[in-house]
This record gives sequence, C-alpha cells and structure tokens, in this order.
Amino acid sequence: MGALLVGSQAAVQIEKSFDQIGAMVASQVRGFDPKTELHAYELFQGKALWKDVPVSLRVKASRLAAKSLHQAGAKFVFRGIDVPALERKYSKPHEPHALALCHALESVQNVINWDYNNEEFALVLADEHHSAPDSRSRFGNLKNGALEGFTKVPLHNFLDTIYFGPSHHSRLLQAADIATFFTNRYMTVEENHPVARTAMASIQTSLMSITRYKYIWSPT
Repeated sequence: MGALLVGSQAAVQIEKSFDQIGAMVASQVRGFDPKTELHAYELFQGKALWKDVPVSLRVKASRLAAKSLHQAGAKFVFRGIDVPALERKYSKPHEPHALALCHALESVQNVINWDYNNEEFALVLADEHHSAPDSRSRFGNLKNGALEGFTKVPLHNFLDTIYFGPSHHSRLLQAADIATFFTNRYMTVEENHPVARTAMASIQTSLMSITRYKYIWSPT
C-alpha cells in the first residue's frame, strides 16, 4: 500500500500535470477523453479506456506521470504485508489490507516527525474500499494512541477522518496509484520485454527520488 504526501502547491502542480498528460494522449488518439483516469494498471497494460492507446504513448504517459511527482516535490511511502508469512505466524491474523493501511499511516506520521519537525498536519484521501467503515473507526482510535498489533506510534498529526472517494474523479488518488503500482511492480515482477525494462527503470528512478520509506513486513 502506498501513501503520497503533498502540500497544496504540489497538489495543484500534480493535477495540472496529469491533465496535461490526458490532453497529450487525446491529441494523438481519436476519441480518447482527456479526463480519462490515469489508472496505473490499465495505463501500463493497455486495458479498458487505454486499450486503443499505442504502447509507445502509454509508456510516455507512465514516465511523465512518475516524473511529475518528482517535479512537484511529493513524498511517497510504501508498506506491504507478506501474507503467507502473516498466516504462518498467526492463527487469527489481522486482515492484511487493514494492517497495510495502518502501517502506511504510521510511516506518514514518521515522515511528518522527521521531515517537518512534527509541525505539519495531514488530511487523508483514500480510494473507495469495502472496509471504509472499519478503517474510519480504527483511524479514530489510532489518533488517540498506538494500537497494539497495528501501529507503534499515535497518529497525532492527522486531521479529522479518512475520506474515501472514487479515484476516477481525483488526480491525487491517481497519482498515489501510479506511485504504488509501479513501486510494487518493480519489486515483484521481472520484466521480460526490453521496452518494459527500460520504461520501468526510468519510472523507478523518478519514484525512488520521492520515496521516504519502503518496506514489506514479513513476520517471523
């Protein structure tokens, strides 16, 4: 799971950049809507609304999207769960998605502590998920203190609640998806095609420049 940290200026810059990428594709592909979601999997694999976009243009859009996060000065954290290890370790483990979300939020809190001297505050926007009600409830508890089994530090620098919404209406959620998908793919997939290897290397260079924390928890 990934979390993208942006201030107001970075948020505006990313939104403009993603809109420009959509416009670039629309100028070269007849019938393509410039407001189309930059959904990382569909973009990279040529699925759904990206199915008629040539590979070279999809690669360019992917590279530009990752580069725009670097240029905006965003920060990124990535937290994963080794699910087989989790299930071997615990007879009744916490749900992996819930754990990953809590670990990601904990990493965001640490970045606020380290990079901003604990003086900034975060508002959380998240992609729609069936666990939203439970996540909101747990989030409220995490703000008051560390929750055993989920986090080691309280989330004192988070505002209000978690706001879940559809990613196709949010360039910022799309930006977080871009960073998360490509980071995860780089860590877990060995590309066979030369074009894909070159593209992934370029994308990873941009993403590594903004990554503050990257860790997959494997309980032993």
